[in-house]
Amino acid sequence: MKNPNNKGFDQHYNTQVAMDQESRLTVANTLSNHPTDRREAVPTVEAIPAQLGIPKAAALDNGFWSEANVKALAARGIDPYIYCLFHPTFPTGC
Repeated sequence: MKNPNNKGFDQHYNTQVAMDQESRLTVANTLSNHPTDRREAVPTVEAIPAQLGIPKAAALDNGFWSEANVKALAARGIDPYIYCLFHPTFPTGC
């Protein structure tokens, strides 16, 4: 990622966790070098151990918003709750 002083690039990592809403326990985690969360929803859901089953829903912040994530989660039987704001890069809104 480009560093804040504009003098090059630094190595950064992007971590995600999947939490159980009732117990608030971490049930899965992932690590990538992607600069945004947009490509992280599906790998994080897939990291949840099979013994725990498929979650009924996923609550995600606006960094995960993409039509592809909505479709991918829905295809797995997961209700996607992804917060989004209107932004010029999403001309149709969310």
